[in-house]
Formats: sequence, C-alpha cells, structure tokens
Amino acid sequence: QKYKGSPKAFIAMKTARQLWSSRFGTITAIRFPAEGNDSKTLTKRILSAVEPADAGFTILETGSVQTAAAGTTDFSGLVTGLSFFLIAAALILAGMVYSFALQRRLSQLGILSAAGFTQGQLFVVFVLEHGLVVLPAVLLGIPAGMIFTKLILVGLNSIWASAAGGLQILFSVRFQTLLLTALISIVLALIIFGWKLRGFLRRPAVELLNSCQTMALPRSRAGRVQIAAIVLMLAAGGLALYGTKAASRQAAMMFFAAGACLLAGLTVLLYWRLASTSRSSRNPAMSLLRLALNNASRRKGRSLAVVTALAMGVFVVVSVSGFQKTAINDPTRKDSGSGGFTIWAQSSIPVGRKPDAVFLHEEALPSVPAEAIQIVSLRQYSEEEASCLNLARTQRPIVWGVMPEQLAGRFHFKAVQDSAASGDPFELLNQDLGPDVVPAIGDYATVYWSLHKRLGEQLDYLDQDGRLFHLHIVGLLDNSSLQGGLLISEKQFLKRFRSQAGWNVFLVQTPLEHVDTVAHGLTRAYESYGMETIPTVQRLARFSEVENTYIAIFMALGSLGLLLGSVGLGLVVLLNVLDRAGELAMMRAMGFEKKALLRMILIEHAGLLAAGLICGVISAIVAAGPQLSQAGKFPWLMMAGLVAAMAVSGLVWVGFAVNAALRGELLEPLRNE
Repeated sequence: QKYKGSPKAFIAMKTARQLWSSRFGTITAIRFPAEGNDSKTLTKRILSAVEPADAGFTILETGSVQTAAAGTTDFSGLVTGLSFFLIAAALILAGMVYSFALQRRLSQLGILSAAGFTQGQLFVVFVLEHGLVVLPAVLLGIPAGMIFTKLILVGLNSIWASAAGGLQILFSVRFQTLLLTALISIVLALIIFGWKLRGFLRRPAVELLNSCQTMALPRSRAGRVQIAAIVLMLAAGGLALYGTKAASRQAAMMFFAAGACLLAGLTVLLYWRLASTSRSSRNPAMSLLRLALNNASRRKGRSLAVVTALAMGVFVVVSVSGFQKTAINDPTRKDSGSGGFTIWAQSSIPVGRKPDAVFLHEEALPSVPAEAIQIVSLRQYSEEEASCLNLARTQRPIVWGVMPEQLAGRFHFKAVQDSAASGDPFELLNQDLGPDVVPAIGDYATVYWSLHKRLGEQLDYLDQDGRLFHLHIVGLLDNSSLQGGLLISEKQFLKRFRSQAGWNVFLVQTPLEHVDTVAHGLTRAYESYGMETIPTVQRLARFSEVENTYIAIFMALGSLGLLLGSVGLGLVVLLNVLDRAGELAMMRAMGFEKKALLRMILIEHAGLLAAGLICGVISAIVAAGPQLSQAGKFPWLMMAGLVAAMAVSGLVWVGFAVNAALRGELLEPLRNE
C-alpha cells in the first residue's frame, strides 16, 4: 500500500530474460543514474545513439511519393496501340476514296499532262487542292474526338465508377496536343493522297485520256506478293510457337503479334487471289456467282481496302473480348480463384485469438456444424492495397503472414519457380534465401500491373524498425482473391513485424448453403474488432469489373474501326455500281431482271464481308492464344454473338447501298455506255 508499483525484488537479468522475454523484445525500461545525467546531457546522448527507425520513423524520398502519384499503369500506350488499328482502317478507307476521286479525273490529268504540265507541277497543284478539303475535315474530327473522350470519362465517373477507384476523373485538353493531332492528321492524309496521285501520274497521257486501267497483277509481282504472304504467316507461326514457351506477359504479347502478322498475311494472300482471278477473268462467266467473283477482282484495291478495314475491326473487338473476366462457377473448388474459400473476412483491429470453428459453433453459429467450417488466419502489415482498386502506385503493399501448409493444394498458379516442381508451390515460402531476402507469393495482376515486378524479381521493403529487406517473388497466382498484397510465411512475418499482434484476415471455407449464416455469425461474434465479411465470389467480381471496364473501352475503339469497315463496304457498293452503271444498264437491256442484278451485287459484296470476318476472326483467335489454353475462360458464345452482329450490320449496309445505287432509271447510263 505504501510503495505502490515500485520494485519488490531484484533478480538477475539473465533469469528475467528467460522468464519474460517475447518477440517484442526483452527490455521494458531503462534506468539511468542521476549523477552526471542531467536532462540536457541525457537527451543528447540518447539522440546520438538511437536511429530514427528505432523510434518508428520512416524516411521516404520525395521521388517515391511522386511515383505513387503517377498511378499503377499508364494505359495511354495500350490505348494508342489499339487505336492504331482504327487509324489504319481510316487511312485505308481514305485511300480508297482518293482512288475513286482521282479515277473520275483521269481525263483531266491526261489533258493537263498533254498540255505541258510536268508531273511535279500537277502533284503540287492536286495536293494543295486536297489540303483545302482535309483542313475542314480535321477541324470537324478534333471536336468529335474530344466528344468521344468526354463520353468515356462520363462512363468512368458513373456506370464504370468502380474502375476508377471511386475517384472523379476530370476532362483536360491541351492546345499543344490538339495542334499536334491536327498536324499529324493532315500530314497522313496528304501522304496517302500523294501516294495515290503519284501512281496515276506515272501513266502516259494517252492512257489517262482513255481512262485505261490495268486489271491484272504482273506475274513477277504476283510472285513477290505470294512470298510476302508466306513470310508473314511463317512469322505468325514463329511468334505463336515462341509464345507457348514464354512467360505469361511475353506470351500474351507474342500471340497478339502473331495474330497481327497472320492478319497481314491473310490480307496479302487475298490480294494475290483477287489478282489471280483478274488474270483468269478472260473466260466467259456462265453464272451469276462466277460473274460476282470476277467483278470483285476488277477493283481489287477497293475490295482489299474493305476486307482489311473490316478484318482490323473484327480483330480488335474479338481478340480483346477474349480477355473478358467471367465469374467463377464453383467457389468451393480449391483450384479456382477463391482457393476453395467462400468467405473473405477482415477486421479493423487485429484479433488476438484465432477464430476457431468449435468456438464459432458454440457461441455464434449453433445451426452450423463445426466440421462444416474451416478457417485460415492471416496476419497483416500495411494498409496500401496493391490492386486495380487502388489507382496510386503502391510503395508498401500489404504483406500477409500465413502458415504455408494451410494453403497447400489451393488456388491456381500462373507461374512458379522451377524448384517448386516436386512439391506444393506454397512450400517455397519456407525456403531460406538469405538473411535479408524473404520469399513471397502474389497474384499476377498485383505483382505485374500494380508493383511492376516479375517472377524472380525482388521488391525492397522496410520492416517495422525501418530496416531494409527484400521480398523475392517465387510464385504468381492466377486471378485469385488474394489480389492486393503479398504472402510470406508467418515465421518471417513475426521476424520482420513482431509488433503486429493478432490476425486481421480470415479465409473461411464453408458450404454454399451456409455462407450467409457463417458471414453473419462472424460479423456478430467479432463486431468489437470491426469485422467485415464478403463472399469471395463478390470480391473477385470487384477485381474483374475493373479489368472488364478497360476491355470495354478498348472494344469501343475496335467497334469504331468495325463501323468504318461496314460504312466502307456500303461505300464500295455505291462506287462500284456508279462505275458500272452503263454495264448494268446494258445487262438490263439484254434481259437481266433487276432482282438478278441485285443478287449478283449482293453476292459480290457479301463475299467481301465474309472474307473480312473470316480473316479477322482467325487472326483474333490466334491473338487470344493464352486464353484458349485455359479451359472455360474464352467466351466463345460472346464471340459468336459479336461476329453474328457484325455480319448482320454489314449485310444491312450492303443492302442499303445496293437499293440506293440501283434506284431510278438506267436509260441515261445506257446512252453513255
């Protein structure tokens, strides 16, 4: 009563350490003699001996803060890459329109050439003339692009808000960017026009005056075209073969490149086929089908332009759609993304005692048998989630400590180190890699996209004392519920973060019929710890929703290319019918019914539509090779629906163009024939 909490006994330090030492340390207080230790002197001595990290201070470089603010992944490069197909499709269709416009003025070119104008003078005059047309088109296109971007941002701030992590994304325009876009657009348009114009200017004036055009491809050039097609297809095969043996990210890139090469090879092969048909078209066509095929080869440049534009749109839409994430069908499967766990539970305050199935059954879940509940507890350090739900680039991702044997046989690994071939991959967490190297396992999306690391690389990390150690990536999980952090062994966790008492994350395995009951019981039993529960299916769906949103944006870009191809197909129908108005009038005069002519033109251009769809789909399937290798992950049904919708859209445009072109009397074209 008199001396309160003052020491009652003194024992040897060695004995005290044996009795009361813990993972938090051995010393609870330090006593300094009063003599020679005034406050000022003692403060100076302590500050000179104690490191900032010992007092819980963490020193960060300003560069790391700027890196975090930069975001996890810059998608501008990916969007630009996919936009390349849209830009290419637009340039191809522009070239087709330029060719038609110049063909209408061949006689004018012939007269000017015969009058003494040089090729250089004609080139400059016509390019400048075309520049006056391109300029207003660019001035209209830039606001249209801004509107499209604004609509995307409206979607990200509303229906796709989860993909932006709840942040409001603002629309910002830089004058320099608009000016650069305008200049690039004008230059590209003039280059395409100049290239087409130069081809016509090389012809003799007599040929231009007669509007004569070469129908067939020279045999020597046809051989080069065949060689180019073979080289492109061999390149596609080589890239795909290399992709089967490469790491996951490299494999995706190799297969996408293989699909692009195959697409180019198929279009070149189609060009050769059209040229071959053109050479053999001297024989009379004895059917509408044969006549339609011959007509398609007459303007092989136009036909190829439409097929290429359609194929590019189909390629982007179908290949990107193959990476759509779908919900897992059975979360109780141990090899699924849930690892067999049906509930993810997380507390705000660490729980000092592991949740026990028997305890839960007796205290909170009497209706659920104890044997129907299995819980794996994880210790947690840091609050920086390294997943697609966090737009900032994480510097210190969440670290979970787990007993590796409790996760044995669970989850599906995308890649592991070779040393795991003989045992369970989670056993790699127990291996000794050195005094300052800790083996870690993470989800592929977290490691690659958020942390920008790969299998076998290391992530620098600070323990609770501010001392540096290295997390060595020894395994990558495939689309798992453990996105957002890295797993290490509990032994290593307690060594590095000894002050983190208790467990924060709990993976619960229970039959589907008990999920709601167990989740409610956990929340009620540990409400004082701030326990929150979510079914693992919903947790995975949140991650997938973000990825699917970006994929939807990329598909929108591909859809624009597809729209260009469909409109281009209708435009080709109009141009071809206008070119052949006299021929069609002659066929009508010879007794062909209008329905027969309609059927012939439909067959001709439906063939181009089919060729574009087939080339695009085959190439897209090759590009989606990594998805095809995983059973049940490629959305075949959705792909079939997309292709069917594309086919219907193309046929509608063709039918509309045919009816518009053949409407009215053909007497005037017959007089001009």
